[in-house]
Amino acid sequence: MVEVEIIHMGAPFRGLNLAEVVRIGNRAQKHFRFSLGDGIPNLGDPDDEGKYNVDELVPLLKARRVLSTSEVFVGIIDSPLQDELFSAVDSTNNHIVVSIDDIAGILTQSNQSYLSYVLVEIAAQLLTIEYRRTVGRSAPPTECEKPWHKPIRSCLFDYCDDRSQSRKKLIWGKLCDHCKASLSEANVRQTVIDACLDLVNKAVRTKLYAVLQAAVSNPFAQIVFSGSVISLLILGLVQSGFQTWEIITVSGLMVLTIVVIQYFRMKRPHS
Repeated sequence: MVEVEIIHMGAPFRGLNLAEVVRIGNRAQKHFRFSLGDGIPNLGDPDDEGKYNVDELVPLLKARRVLSTSEVFVGIIDSPLQDELFSAVDSTNNHIVVSIDDIAGILTQSNQSYLSYVLVEIAAQLLTIEYRRTVGRSAPPTECEKPWHKPIRSCLFDYCDDRSQSRKKLIWGKLCDHCKASLSEANVRQTVIDACLDLVNKAVRTKLYAVLQAAVSNPFAQIVFSGSVISLLILGLVQSGFQTWEIITVSGLMVLTIVVIQYFRMKRPHS
């Protein structure tokens, strides 16, 4: 298995639990083994616009190599990167930097979470590393080098600084036919492709779970669900031969039971 160490870079941030990223990442596939490294709080000063250069962040990750057996290092930062990058791979194909700065709008539009976003970006860049290692190619973080492409195809490898367009790969989470062909022609290992796509699919499923969870907690949804259950119950009682007054009595007792249970729950002292 390829050891991948995830590191929090810079000031503390909210909305993202890297331990959960590690947990879900390991559950989603079996090719990579994710671990959580110690954070790097001191990143030095950004440029005049408050942005960081990826090439200046990578040496901080490289310094961890002598302290770890991991093969790939992923730094997560809540600050903007130069050239409007969302994430990048360095020219050694060993280090990934992912920025979660200014993505709240994308997450809202795609109904995604910070966790899902990070999983998708990590998956895309791990597949980038595999492709470039296979073909013997490297590129500076700011260059749109293969397998990335500038035409927007709702693909994992869309290279675009338009954040409204980037939400598409968070929704669909797929590779376009052009990229599938490129990976095949380069003889990229199918096990790695599958593992990276499993990470992406897990991110999409995580989004769906969050949507369902929110729906269940919605008061209107609860009313509709409760009404449906009661309707089915009444229909079943009618078909079983119960009289109208018997159905009303049973329904009343059920409502009364629920009210009493809720009353005692509210009366119970909180610890």
